Parts: sequence; structure tokens; C-alpha cells
Amino acid sequence: MHDLGFALDGLYAAGWWPSDSDDCRLSEDSRWYPSHNAILSEFTRRGIDLVITMPLSGHPVTVRWSTPQSGAQTVTARTQTEALLLAFARSFPRPDLYSGLGSGRRSGRRSGQILSHTQN
Repeated sequence: MHDLGFALDGLYAAGWWPSDSDDCRLSEDSRWYPSHNAILSEFTRRGIDLVITMPLSGHPVTVRWSTPQSGAQTVTARTQTEALLLAFARSFPRPDLYSGLGSGRRSGRRSGQILSHTQN
């Protein structure tokens, strides 16, 4: 089963980098990643409906979606955060596809960013 580090590796490998205007969280290893709300908003902006299945405790979370370009897709992870990050990275695999979220400079650092306090 994938973990947050694996999901973040995939996100950054897909070309995502935070910008100062993104709603992001900071991982324990000091890497930024988009919040749940930011990911859901980006999928909505692109007209993609997500189906998130969160079974009883101890079972994996599944995220399903479909696009005309790539068809039906599914990711499974231990937590909702990990599953959403995997889905986000898989859905937007090329940096030139980013028009808003994550189109920041490639330094991986954010200056003066205040984290929002929404619950995950």
C-alpha cells in the first residue's frame, strides 16, 4: 500500500510545484502538497467527477474518476490524503497541463505562506 512519501514523490515527478497562491499543507519531510479542497477544486474546474470510497477503519481508500483522454482510472491508498494525491498526480501527468494549481516556481519552497486550517 502506498504512503504519503510515495504519493508526494509521484506528485513532484509529475511536475507539480507549489506556488504562493496554492492552498497547501506541509509534510513531515518538509514538502508542500495541495490540500484536499485544492485537489477537489482542480478536478471540479476540469469537469472531472471523483468517487471517493472510504470504508471502515483499517481498509484502503479508493478514488475513481474518468476522462475522455484516459478513460476510467482508480487509485487505492491507506488514507484519503494519499489517495487524492495519487489521483491528482496521475490525472495531470504533464507540467504543461497545469494552468493554475501547482504552476509555481520549481524551487519547492514557498515564501510567506500561511497554511489554512481546514480539516483533512
